[in-house]
Amino acid sequence: MVQVVPHKLPSNTHEESYFAGNVIIEIVSPDAPFIVVTVEALLRQLDLMIHRKLHPIMGVRLTAEKEILGVISPVDTSEKFDHLYLEIDADAGHRFLETY
Repeated sequence: MVQVVPHKLPSNTHEESYFAGNVIIEIVSPDAPFIVVTVEALLRQLDLMIHRKLHPIMGVRLTAEKEILGVISPVDTSEKFDHLYLEIDADAGHRFLETY
């Protein structure tokens, strides 16, 4: 899953935030060792600055149909999923990123 959305401030906030104009990119996938390096290289090619990056790797328990039963600490015997969360400059606009 890949999702690109504008960063939104909570409705009870009336002041400008440093991150108010940013775009959030979220990528969730089965464990891919080079996903962070690949996405960062792509964003550098597009001249987009990353302001915040989170990349937890989570262990999951799956059913026979590959549906998630639960999230656990990642161990060698568990299936693993990456969750890549990036906040980037919105100068390019998130419409551009959605079509790329």
